[in-house]
Amino acid sequence: RTTDYAGNESAVPTDTEITNNADPGGANGSAYSFIFDNTAPNSLVTSPARYINAVPSPMRVSGTSVEAFPTQEPSGVNQMYLRYKSSDGLYYNMFNQTWTGGSGLSPDSWDGGSANWAFGGFAENAFVDGFQYTVNSQARDAALNFENAYTTYTFIVDRSTPVSKSTFPV
Repeated sequence: RTTDYAGNESAVPTDTEITNNADPGGANGSAYSFIFDNTAPNSLVTSPARYINAVPSPMRVSGTSVEAFPTQEPSGVNQMYLRYKSSDGLYYNMFNQTWTGGSGLSPDSWDGGSANWAFGGFAENAFVDGFQYTVNSQARDAALNFENAYTTYTFIVDRSTPVSKSTFPV
């Protein structure tokens, strides 16, 4: 509501006018409703499997993201920040598709209407046999709330065939 220096006040909008974002009582202003979202979202990496013997082509890292209180009409998650680290201490650079020393989380965007996300863009031989890979994810919603701490997911590429040997009986 507004009041001018002469003491004139704008009309009080009714609940219906607020619900419909309508012009209250014919005044020159509009009622406008909005939702205040100050709660951080959460993310989880769910793929690839913890142990893989063949890297799929194309390789995709996927997961889920949710708002903390989805029934309260939050703004919706619309961006994931991801970081990929190999067991030799290098980080994957999505732009030049190489393992380098940089360690920042890189933003990936998608339509925030879905809680599921998946990203590819890896070079064909990016994931090497015998290495452990760590993926960090951090969600951001449309109200610019960031997940409080990134989540961590680890998988191992193992293309080596196990060997067995009988030791008993002699």
